[in-house]
Amino acid sequence: MLANRLVSGLASENVRWAEAVENYQRQGETLAGDVLLAAAFISYVGYFTKSYRLELMQKHWVPYLTNIMPPIPFTEGLDPLTLLTDDAQIAQWNNEGLPGDRMSTENATILMNTQRWPLIIDPQLQGIKWIKVYTHVAGIACERVKANRRKPLVILLYFDSHNIEAQNH
Repeated sequence: MLANRLVSGLASENVRWAEAVENYQRQGETLAGDVLLAAAFISYVGYFTKSYRLELMQKHWVPYLTNIMPPIPFTEGLDPLTLLTDDAQIAQWNNEGLPGDRMSTENATILMNTQRWPLIIDPQLQGIKWIKVYTHVAGIACERVKANRRKPLVILLYFDSHNIEAQNH
């Protein structure tokens, strides 16, 4: 009797497993395009505003991948953040002081996934608090560069193994 219940219980799992296998096969077909879009996101969008970031994805990169021959398959409506981070990581960043808006989450994702020197533009000085907390925990030196109010402030952060060098350009 117990064995029959166990077998019938596992039979219902068979449906879920079959769906999971099908989903993984679809993901395997689009993995290259998804990773390409995520890599482009990390490499190029950090310097731009929200509207221009969306324009790059929707009007330039996605049509390019669709129209080249042969086309590179990718997941329709892909949000690069789903490949690069998860809700638990975002919640941790928010607990550390990162503002909860999409732009701040994108910037933090770029910062945490880049191997190059990310450009951080923080005109409202919202993200700098989180960067200070993060760099303090990671044992990285962080400097803030103040600029003349008449000149726009652009800060480049150069990462090496333990230091960040801020330069005002």
